[in-house]
Amino acid sequence: MHELVAKDYGKVRSLFTGIPFDLHMGGILAGNSPARVWVDNTANPTTAYIWDKAHCHYVGGYRGNAEVLAALQQLMFHDVAAQAIAKGFATFKVFYTSAEWEKWLEYILENTRYERRERLFYRIQQLGINNWRDKVPTEVHIEAISSGVLQDAELANVGKLTSEISSCWNSVERFVENGFGFCAIVKDTIACWCTAEYVHNKECGCGIETIAEYQNKGLATLTAAVFADYCLANALTAYWDVWAKNLASIMVAQKVGFTRIADYRVINGVFEQGS
Repeated sequence: MHELVAKDYGKVRSLFTGIPFDLHMGGILAGNSPARVWVDNTANPTTAYIWDKAHCHYVGGYRGNAEVLAALQQLMFHDVAAQAIAKGFATFKVFYTSAEWEKWLEYILENTRYERRERLFYRIQQLGINNWRDKVPTEVHIEAISSGVLQDAELANVGKLTSEISSCWNSVERFVENGFGFCAIVKDTIACWCTAEYVHNKECGCGIETIAEYQNKGLATLTAAVFADYCLANALTAYWDVWAKNLASIMVAQKVGFTRIADYRVINGVFEQGS
């Protein structure tokens, strides 16, 4: 497998189509989302492997070449695995473009602990909480995530927010320039955030997290409602991608106005030292 330079990433676009690949590839090709891309042939790729430098891995194409599968196994479980573990991303999700890849991945993952898991894909339709401003508690402030917020060292959890953005964007500066998001602040603590991911061509995904001690207080719903309101007001299509068993996240998405449009499966596993 041969690594492509960023200007050639478009060569693999046709190998990754449909949900969720259109969204993810859009962010990568726009230069907003991190990625490294390897292919079987740099001039005319028929198989590609993408790593987002964090938890997500993508495989697409393939024409039945056993040598390519062996090369992909070597790359993923030796070179990439070591780097992922070193960066704290031992847990992985493999997104694949066809049912045939499930069989091929059995070979690639033969010595690895993994499971197939369902994910649900939602799209914003209309705002489900039009009066969200009336529901924000007096002690809570929901603010746009600006450079000022990210540089405020007095805010608790600002490091966690910055780390999350860094894992989903090529840089924090790129997020400030091309992205957006909102956070719920309680006194001097960032309690919850919802950030845009895979931004391109008036589309984006959303990443949401609530700090443990502030969960089950409605902050995720309110912060996501502000995010969705902003998207609809600016003619942006937002998507919500979630594990099928994450009922809490699904409830938030539905309350806010997201509608389920697709289901798909990924392989979820863990890289181990010495892979």
